[in-house]
Amino acid sequence: MSSNAVKEFIDVAAYNKQDIAEIIKRERLKRKLTQKELAELSGITIRAVQRIENAIVMPRKYTLNALFEHIDVPLEFVKKQELSFGEKEVIVKPSRISKLILTFGSPFLLIIGCYAYILQSPTFPENAFEMCVLIFCMSFIYFILLLKIWK
Repeated sequence: MSSNAVKEFIDVAAYNKQDIAEIIKRERLKRKLTQKELAELSGITIRAVQRIENAIVMPRKYTLNALFEHIDVPLEFVKKQELSFGEKEVIVKPSRISKLILTFGSPFLLIIGCYAYILQSPTFPENAFEMCVLIFCMSFIYFILLLKIWK
């Protein structure tokens, strides 16, 4: 298995320390490797392999890639979509009402912020250009907020 193929699929955030430890230990034992042999093959210390297999630490992506490459872990173990641990990814989407409240409530907050900015400076705006720049900036911020809210 090439390291590029493994790097493409590993998502460390999809697993916890215990899951990683179980996978690495099971696959290492299947291949009849000692921790020392696995450490030498993957280029990491034996202490790191021990700590990972005992679920003491969460390995970095580089370390995980090195270990998975040398124990030939099948890609279905590392694809986030195919977790075999009974975990389901939960995506919470805001409701339409929440989106509408944010869409119509955020301009009021922007207006209050602009008004506070104008009040704090007795000379702002000195000319119409400064006022246009302020309106443009607040409109741009509102547009970005709308994109984030409704994506």
